[in-house]
Amino acid sequence: MKFYKIYIPIILFLITSLLNSCVREDVIPFKSGNTHSKLVIYSFLAPGDSVFIYVGKTQPFGQANYNNSDFKELDATVTLSATNGRSIQLKLIENKEPVYACSQKEFAIVKGETYNLLVAAENKPTVTATTTVPLNPAIWLNAHITDYRFIGSWKKVSSTIPTGYSVNLVDEQNHSTINTTEGISVIGDEYTVKREVYFEENTLKLKAVLITGDKNYSDFNQMNNLTYNITENFSTSSFLDIISGYKGVIPEAGNIVNGVGVFGSYLTDVKTVYK
Repeated sequence: MKFYKIYIPIILFLITSLLNSCVREDVIPFKSGNTHSKLVIYSFLAPGDSVFIYVGKTQPFGQANYNNSDFKELDATVTLSATNGRSIQLKLIENKEPVYACSQKEFAIVKGETYNLLVAAENKPTVTATTTVPLNPAIWLNAHITDYRFIGSWKKVSSTIPTGYSVNLVDEQNHSTINTTEGISVIGDEYTVKREVYFEENTLKLKAVLITGDKNYSDFNQMNNLTYNITENFSTSSFLDIISGYKGVIPEAGNIVNGVGVFGSYLTDVKTVYK
């Protein structure tokens, strides 16, 4: 018994020393409040539509007391140019909202053409971005609604640039829209979308908008849908199947150099469907 009384404290001391020797403590400096603000760009070009470039700005981490005006950039220089040499400086359309614009008459957006965006603002890195408008839109082969289920199909377009597809179902009477990249399957060169739809009882018709977007549009659209679904459904166990392929990581989508946001382009084909 004396043996144990003598050596137990020594053994405990050795075990404690061993455990402590296996623990590493690092102090990582974390800069708070001094991160520089960057520009935030949001814009999608389409032939026939006016050009709108939304310009915002990030806020330094740790800054308190934000308000809406802190995220707006109302004094930027926004230049849009085409590879054929055309160029235009966009104008701020309102003095309270950070939207810079021009009409198609002032600067036409053309299928298959590449456009470069340059945005500069005081005390912020100048940002650039590029998009190439798809040359041809996908065309509906068929589109109809049966028992509150929308079904449509189209052929893959031949393109030298990466493209993707999404569908908007627009109820103009009740001012509501369903945007989806879900329910789209592909066999060979034919795509099919199947999606449950629920609109107001007085809805008689919908506009089925088939969108052919460049890679920037498609990547951002998928990320946006995924983020929305996570926000709305993450508490449900069934939604884990949807995000399992991402291993819990939301994919980044954006092509703004020296800033954040997205600058893309798209084409559409519209068909009216009746309930």
